[in-house]
Amino acid sequence: MYRVILHLDDGERVDRGLRSLQHLLDDMPGKVTVALVVNGGAVSVLRRTAAHAPAIRGLLEQGVAVVGCRHSLVRAGVDPAALTEGVLVVPSGLGELVRRQREGAAYVKL
Repeated sequence: MYRVILHLDDGERVDRGLRSLQHLLDDMPGKVTVALVVNGGAVSVLRRTAAHAPAIRGLLEQGVAVVGCRHSLVRAGVDPAALTEGVLVVPSGLGELVRRQREGAAYVKL
């Protein structure tokens, strides 16, 4: 089983990033464990009212761990209670990236 940590921090790259993530899942069904860490300018995509909320829900349903950075949420004025159900919040997105890479996950910047 492969482990991958994907990093999305640019609101301008959300469409392409989510598409690329779905391509990975389609290409490696049952062979990859995926976590998506969202921080910086991309955190608003995690709101349950965001245009991308259906895509985020779809990723969660496919077993992707979707993780939001608390620091970025606070900076963007996004209440964690407003996030799509199932999104995890961690203190630091970068800290999460470091931990998962240390545990052996491959890093991909979206």
